[in-house]
Amino acid sequence: MTREDPHYVVFVQLDIDDFKYINDLFSHQIGDEALRHLVYHHARVLSAHGYSRPQRRR
Repeated sequence: MTREDPHYVVFVQLDIDDFKYINDLFSHQIGDEALRHLVYHHARVLSAHGYSRPQRRR
């Protein structure tokens, strides 16, 4: 299996220290938006290395 294989999967797990604090201080809506930005940024970095393509949320 190679990165060019359409069935190649990359799993990334992030441990975001004290994220509850962000939700509590700024609201869950802001926390959700921060997570979306974080995920999109990481998808772009992986894409630059040939692992995935960033996909827009519907």
